[in-house]
Amino acid sequence: MQEELLALAGLWEMCQLEGQPLLSCTIITTTANAMMQKYHHRMPVILPKDSWQSWLDPEIEDESF
Repeated sequence: MQEELLALAGLWEMCQLEGQPLLSCTIITTTANAMMQKYHHRMPVILPKDSWQSWLDPEIEDESF
């Protein structure tokens, strides 16, 4: 069986806290689909493979995808 990659939507940021770098990250969630609703009302946003490059491009500021 061949394993496939899965990408979740997330954000990260680096800021300064008391002069020290602080890295933080978050996973973006959405309403659970039918399969996941029996476990929880929210689930991570799963990015389709054709949007990975756009999602990771720091020059793109479009929030619509």
